[in-house]
Amino acid sequence: NEQDMMELWARRNDKTEHPDRPWVKIDQRDGRDTYVYYGNTDWYHYLFQDQHPTTSHSISLSGGNSRVKYLISGNYYSEEGVFRKNTDRLQKINFRSKISFDINKWLKVSNNTSYYNKLFKKFLGCTPTYYRKHKVLHQEPERGTMSYFL
Repeated sequence: NEQDMMELWARRNDKTEHPDRPWVKIDQRDGRDTYVYYGNTDWYHYLFQDQHPTTSHSISLSGGNSRVKYLISGNYYSEEGVFRKNTDRLQKINFRSKISFDINKWLKVSNNTSYYNKLFKKFLGCTPTYYRKHKVLHQEPERGTMSYFL
């Protein structure tokens, strides 16, 4: 609401809590006491990265003559998630080789081999159970703080 926006605007340059402008107030909302946090912490940038690194490399070789043909190709791909701590990581590797021989007019021998590997490391902190078990993210709403534990 507009009152909350005015409270946030008054604290926009506070680096520490000012005695006249506490960061946490108890306010009556919907008929009950509610902690209202007006602190000057950018939680989005505290939890999430600004960058989302991605890498992709590919190589392909092909050739041959009238009797032998070949193709070899490979690809590597990696991607990181958006969380600053315990981020997701995805890695994919694939490889393909094809070769064919024309032995004579009626006999052709060929081989097509491919390999694929995917490794995905998930961010496991998506459930409240994980937070409680590993104490990764600890909230103290009465103080308006959030702490990160490794």
